[in-house]
Amino acid sequence: MATPKTLAEIPVFKGLPDDALASTAELCRLESFSAGAIICAPGHWANRIHLVQGGKGALLVHPTSLPDPLTIMVLKSPGQAFGWSAVAGRGYSTAQVRSLSHVHLISIDGRELLGHLEQHLAVGFEVMKRVAETVSGRLRIMRTLVLETAFD
Repeated sequence: MATPKTLAEIPVFKGLPDDALASTAELCRLESFSAGAIICAPGHWANRIHLVQGGKGALLVHPTSLPDPLTIMVLKSPGQAFGWSAVAGRGYSTAQVRSLSHVHLISIDGRELLGHLEQHLAVGFEVMKRVAETVSGRLRIMRTLVLETAFD
C-alpha cells in the first residue's frame, strides 16, 4: 500500500488534506512490471489508474492512418499518471503502455476511487480537475506529434 506521504508528492494528489491522503492511500496497491511488459493496451478494459513510482514506460498510441504506433511520451517521473480511462471516459484504454525498464507503480481501482471521490466532493473535484489537465496535456502532445508525422 502507498503511504499518505507518498501520495502527497504525486501531482494529482499534491496539496490535498491529510485525511483525504490517508483514506486514498488505503485504496492503493503496489505493482511491478519487468522490462518489455505491456501494462495496458488500446481497447482493453481500463479498471485501474496507475501512477509511476519508479522506472520507465512508453506511452504509445496507434493512429489508424499510420502503420506503426507513435510514442507520445516516456513515463519516467514519479507520479506521472496513466490509465485515466478507469475514472474518466468509457472505461477502455486508449493507448498502450509498455515498460522500458523494471517499473514500479501505484495502482488504484477506478470504481473504488470514484466512489471515494463521490463521498468527498471537494477533494473529488480537485482530483478530477487534475485528471482533466493530464488528459488535456496528452491530447496536446498527441495532436502535435500526429501533425508533425503527417507532414514529414
